[in-house]
Amino acid sequence: MPAPAWTQLQAGLGWLCSPALNAVLMSESTDGESIFAALRSRLVTPEALLAALADIPSRRGNPGRKRRIVRAQTNPWSAAEALAHKVFRSGGLTGWTANHPVACEGNRYFVDIAFRECKLAIEIDGRQFHDRTPSEFESERLRSLRLAKAGWTVLRITYWMLVNRPEEVLASVRAVLRRLTRAAH
Repeated sequence: MPAPAWTQLQAGLGWLCSPALNAVLMSESTDGESIFAALRSRLVTPEALLAALADIPSRRGNPGRKRRIVRAQTNPWSAAEALAHKVFRSGGLTGWTANHPVACEGNRYFVDIAFRECKLAIEIDGRQFHDRTPSEFESERLRSLRLAKAGWTVLRITYWMLVNRPEEVLASVRAVLRRLTRAAH
C-alpha cells in the first residue's frame, strides 16, 4: 500500500509528516506561527499548505486551520507581515511582492514587502522586534543601509502602526510610491 502523499520516509526515523502537513497540523496550537516558520524556511509554499489541508478533509479543527492558511496565501513570514498584507489589500494597494529576494553587497536579503518596479522596500518590525539583541538590531540597520545603497527606498513599519494607524501607513506608502514613480519618469 503506497504511503499518503504528505508523508516522507526518513532513514532511521520511519514515516514522518511532510513539512507542509506538519505546519498545518501544528497551526492550531501555535496560532499559525508554525505556518509562518515553514514559509520562512522556504520548505513549503502557500499552495502546499492548501494541498496538505485538502488531504485531511474531516480532521477536527480544520476550519481554524483553513483561516490561518488563507491568511498565509500572500506568503507572510510572521503575524506582523500577515497583518501588513491585510492592511495593504484592504487599502487597495497592489503591485507588491512578499519576501522578495534582493542581492546586494554579496548578501541575499528578503524584503518583507517589495514594490519592485520603483524599488520600494517595506520592512515590518513585528511585536517581538524590540526584544532583539543589540547585534540583531545593528544587523537590521546594516541591511537597510545596504538596501538603500543598492537604490532601494526603505520604509520601516511597526506592528503597532498597522494596528493603530493603518490609514496613516497606507497614506505614507502611497505618497512614497507617487514620489518614486514621478522620479522614475
